[in-house]
Amino acid sequence: MQIESFVLYHRDGARRRVLPMHRGLNVLTGWRNTGKSSLLEIVDYCFGRSTLTVSRGKVRRTVGWYGLVLRDGDNYAFAGRPAPRDGAASTSDAMWLPLADAEPPEPGQFAVNTSATALREQLSSFSGFADVRFDPPPDAVRPPLRLHVAHVLPVCLQDEEDIDSKTRLFHRGQDREVMQALRDALPYLVGAADEHAPALRSRLTAVTRELSQAQRTLDRMLDAARDADERGLSLLAQAAAVGLAAEPDLGDPPAGADVHAALRSATAADPEEQPSSVPAGEVEALLSRRRNLHDRLAQAERDEALLRDFGADRQAFTTETGEQRARLASIGLLNHDKDPTTCPVCASSLPAPDPTADLLTAHLRRLDDELQSVAEVEPRDREALQAATAATQQTREQLRVVNAALRDLADRDRDAASARGLASRRAYVQGLISEYLRTLAADDPSAEARLREQIAALEAERADLEEQVDAGAEAERLSGAMNIIGADMTNIARRLDLEHSKDGHVRLDLGRMTLVADTLREGSFPLSGIGGAGTRVGYHLAAHLGLHRLLRARDRPGPTFLLLDHPTGPFYPEDPPEGEEPQLRHEDDRAIVASIFELLRDVADELGGALQIIVCDHARLDEPWFEQAIVENWRDGRGLVPTGWEEEASQPPGVPE
Repeated sequence: MQIESFVLYHRDGARRRVLPMHRGLNVLTGWRNTGKSSLLEIVDYCFGRSTLTVSRGKVRRTVGWYGLVLRDGDNYAFAGRPAPRDGAASTSDAMWLPLADAEPPEPGQFAVNTSATALREQLSSFSGFADVRFDPPPDAVRPPLRLHVAHVLPVCLQDEEDIDSKTRLFHRGQDREVMQALRDALPYLVGAADEHAPALRSRLTAVTRELSQAQRTLDRMLDAARDADERGLSLLAQAAAVGLAAEPDLGDPPAGADVHAALRSATAADPEEQPSSVPAGEVEALLSRRRNLHDRLAQAERDEALLRDFGADRQAFTTETGEQRARLASIGLLNHDKDPTTCPVCASSLPAPDPTADLLTAHLRRLDDELQSVAEVEPRDREALQAATAATQQTREQLRVVNAALRDLADRDRDAASARGLASRRAYVQGLISEYLRTLAADDPSAEARLREQIAALEAERADLEEQVDAGAEAERLSGAMNIIGADMTNIARRLDLEHSKDGHVRLDLGRMTLVADTLREGSFPLSGIGGAGTRVGYHLAAHLGLHRLLRARDRPGPTFLLLDHPTGPFYPEDPPEGEEPQLRHEDDRAIVASIFELLRDVADELGGALQIIVCDHARLDEPWFEQAIVENWRDGRGLVPTGWEEEASQPPGVPE
């Protein structure tokens, strides 16, 4: 998709200015303040940007509508935006109109018919840009992104502040959201991402999310079941405390079905019927039970600690004894049956038995016996420690049940403070049990099974999607594309004789959305570390031309133009006098300026018009090919806004009725 023409409509709704472009290299040369920089801002605006960034001046005072006639193959379309109303900085109004040919609409033939958001979608469809959804990694906080051509527009524009910037390589590089969208879109743009992969990744993300939710639901269901079992035991203990049921064995809790049966039996009892033995008080019984359990827990914890300390001491003893035995063994005393008249060290005959050798041998035997004893007792100690740990855990569980029962009794006492007598307490407990049993009846017994089936199906689908979405292959393709672009960037940098390019390699750094010059001897230089505005212009050109060469070689969809605003700016004074011919800072810069335009010419010719390069600049070379590339020469009063448009507009922006 290339720009066939820029179209401006006067605020009076009657006049129109058409600035035609052609394939290949287009040069708009002229003095300052003639509207050259406004062309890039018009492209940005007509591609859906809400804010019009054209400087306030002649253009803003006279133009009511901004438009582009776009060409993709033999197809033409008009994208237009009205100027924001007076006092406003932005508008969402837009117009999209398919055309039969390159002729833009007449002033009376257009009106708002869409929004800026819908305009971006129309531009994407017109340029063949696939409807691709990018889903960020699951741990990212940013939302999914539906890619459109405006997300890749930063690689097509370089304004006067971009072209020699240290801090940003791409247009609007200071905007983190714009750069993140470009980073997300680049794999698709360069052909590294399969067009179907985003949909598969989107489904994979959704399945992963559903699986996580289902697993959390199952965990909550299982936790609720465990809590329900604990609640049932607590209610059974309360029922026993008021004589409605037998005291449960908290040391060996009954099965859930037995608890529920006992609770149903308790609800059927007559609360007025006196039990065979009136309880002294359920709270006192539970408190006594808790005190006993605390004593048991303290003893169990002491036993467990002693066993752990004994195990640590045994391990230290084994280590020390083993080291002593190893030292004795290292001098050859392993054979305890040696002749006592033979030296244990050198094996020579002794005139008499050496008592020292006998003592060492006896000591070695004793160490072996001690190690054997320790090895025999170790399994029994380990079993004892496991039993002590289990007893500690079991006592803690029993305490938890008793504490839950006490909490329930406290709640009951608050809620039934007016209840008097054992019959009232029994009736209240029966009410609690009935409510608990109704809750159990309301639960769907098959819900857990269905949820487990859902989890199994989601896990199978996720595994299948993970096989289809090969992130590693996409990363390799992206790396390959970056290597090709880097090689082209390096060649361009060497052609322009840029600093750091002779003995190294130039590459794009997608992590920081910049470029890096890697040198053989001096290390790596990011764009921010490259000095000289003229050198940085060369590196900016190398990056954008290298990227667009790859895009054209692969015939990728999207915008196929590159608009450069004053690439030779660093070689001219910052503020040349208005209405005068700008002069180069140094005569030596003339060759550098010529080399920049020759590079742009050669790339445009090499690609045979597949890449449209539009340059707005002061420079004017005395070369036939340069004259042929000039679209218009804005000098001597000529510019983007025609002479005669400056008179006061009689109507606000828009089409007259």
